[in-house]
Amino acid sequence: MKSQRILVVPRTALHPALQAPRAWVAAGSWTEAAGLLGLDRARWMPRPEAETDPEWKQVIPYVTVFDPDGRVLVYPRQGTEARLHAFWSLGIGGHIDRADAAGDEAPGPKLLARAARREVEEEYPVRWLGGLEVVGLISEDESEVGRVHVGVCCRLTVDPATARDGDGELRGHRWAPPGDPAGALPEGAGFELWSELAWALHREGR
Repeated sequence: MKSQRILVVPRTALHPALQAPRAWVAAGSWTEAAGLLGLDRARWMPRPEAETDPEWKQVIPYVTVFDPDGRVLVYPRQGTEARLHAFWSLGIGGHIDRADAAGDEAPGPKLLARAARREVEEEYPVRWLGGLEVVGLISEDESEVGRVHVGVCCRLTVDPATARDGDGELRGHRWAPPGDPAGALPEGAGFELWSELAWALHREGR
């Protein structure tokens, strides 16, 4: 079976501020996000290879969903990334696959936006109240997962009443109080590190 080919960037292509062990950088547009990532040096790599090579970072759209009252969607991790199953998340995301690119399209802002949209549409079918907005980038090298991934953080406002119930990765999701994502977590539960960085970006980077 042919390996999935996913979008990666060389670690050295990332903006200098993203080289820290824990980092986030605000971005005001998809074009700016692409520049901070160094997408002009991106390539498509077989996923098994990318998962074990920290010289490359896999690009992951990471969308935080809000309702009109400012509540935040949070959920217990239970998808394909078993290393994160002990944590909760406030980001919907996944790899950018070669199939996300239009023909021979070079990786760029449109690809980032398209992949982020696909992830939300697959994981949380719901009526959007406005467009998908990029907020910035997050990166960390303190966890096994983080060492080989970089996140493109986005925000989206939706109408929860129109959501279709499912049994996918968002099973068991909750709506956290405005400004307090941890307020909806069970006693003793915690967020994955990416969610902590993403929330700092949403709170302070705008």
